[in-house]
Amino acid sequence: MVRLESILDTLKGLSTASLLALTLVGCAQDGNKKEVPRDAGLEEAITSQTNGQECFDADNDNYFSNCGERLDCDDSNPHIHPYARELCDNIDNDCDLEIDESLRLGQQCEESNQGCTTYGRFVCDDQKKSFCNAPVPRKPRAEACNNIDDDCDGVVDNVPFSYEIMELDLNGSIADASLAPDGNRIAFTVEKYNEDGFAGFELRIFDLAHRQDHFLFGKLTYEGKDWEPSWISWSPRNDKIAFTGFAQSQAGLLGVASLEGEIQILDHKDTAMEGSFYRPAWSPAGTHIAVGYKNERGLPQLRVYTISDNSFSVVHENDTQLPQFLDYQYEFNYDIIWGSNNKIYLTQLLETYANGWPKQTAIGEMEPNGQSYRQILYASSIQHPVLTALSPDARKIISSLGPGAGPENQDRCPRVYDLDSGQHNIVPPCLEYRDIPHGRVVNTEWFWGHPIEWSADGTRWLGLWRASNWQAHGFIIYTLPCELRSGPSLYYQGE
Repeated sequence: MVRLESILDTLKGLSTASLLALTLVGCAQDGNKKEVPRDAGLEEAITSQTNGQECFDADNDNYFSNCGERLDCDDSNPHIHPYARELCDNIDNDCDLEIDESLRLGQQCEESNQGCTTYGRFVCDDQKKSFCNAPVPRKPRAEACNNIDDDCDGVVDNVPFSYEIMELDLNGSIADASLAPDGNRIAFTVEKYNEDGFAGFELRIFDLAHRQDHFLFGKLTYEGKDWEPSWISWSPRNDKIAFTGFAQSQAGLLGVASLEGEIQILDHKDTAMEGSFYRPAWSPAGTHIAVGYKNERGLPQLRVYTISDNSFSVVHENDTQLPQFLDYQYEFNYDIIWGSNNKIYLTQLLETYANGWPKQTAIGEMEPNGQSYRQILYASSIQHPVLTALSPDARKIISSLGPGAGPENQDRCPRVYDLDSGQHNIVPPCLEYRDIPHGRVVNTEWFWGHPIEWSADGTRWLGLWRASNWQAHGFIIYTLPCELRSGPSLYYQGE
């Protein structure tokens, strides 16, 4: 029983308003919150008694420091009591003899967004609350070759090998193509046909972004002859296209065209007996052009032309001490490639069968002046290697394989040869035969769609799409997996 004299002592000095607002209820046996309405202006301690014990609540938080099973462990702070929320302040706020125990401070935590996850730890904020300090996770994006799991699938740099076929309505067949250094356009020559048959060659530009092509030039007259453009190569400066041409007499022409169609002729031969030209190759600086040339004796020759004055020098002939290199009579792409390391690469003929068909070939490397020749890919390691493309950083070669190179649709698939390691065991997927729209078929074996150029940024290959009638009706753009990609061009830095 609560003693009245104790209550009266406690209430001495209180105002009339305080007395009217105050109702006393005995302290509960378990020491939990007292149902005692308080006056907001009450400043002195209120005490009560249970079972003869005087209970104290000095901080007016309705929890006692000496009554019940759970005590107010700091009766001077109303924010500290048995049912207070634990805060990040290194204090036992809920009076359970533990400090900051429910906040998991220092423990690892994570935040997720559509599979993308970031990690952090629980720490304190300015409001004395704990939070996970993991960065805000981004959304998944397309995988790139950057040592990051961009698409958040748990695998780093797993860019798939893929390809896209672009069919063109040309009324003809594509003879050659060259990808612009900016990667946005393809120059190509097309052999046109009409109801009367052959209708001449044209040089056209295909816009990859808009999937449209436009005419640049076709038949041109020079020195009294009508010439047709055939082999082409886009300059490293992105502003010109080198081309070779022919007339009905199979004479040769070498020239350069601007993107506005202005023509500069570097050399020409009036008759086949005087010689003919094959696919041109630009120097890294865009000041010279190397070209395969069949001289008046019918032997392949390598010439280097200076564009500024139309002069040339012969840097390699098959009747010298250097091995003979292939010409187009064997139906190989007669590619000479001038690398960004300022070396020239070409396919060489080492040995023929009695009928003249290639028996052994190799890919060679030399200086632009014809010096320091060396073989870098020999037929003993891969049968009949044929140079088709060089990576923009001049560290990898695409080698297609020639006739008789093995089982159909297998050994003829392109290989990538690494010049640094000397290994050629990186083999891109061979697509073999696949059904595609309009009932045509395509594969990447030699003749059908092997890569003919490597993009300047090192991420793609350009190939010609040949349908079942062997004519090229469009392009194949191969997107390379990370292990096949090359560094960007050493000389083209964009516009």
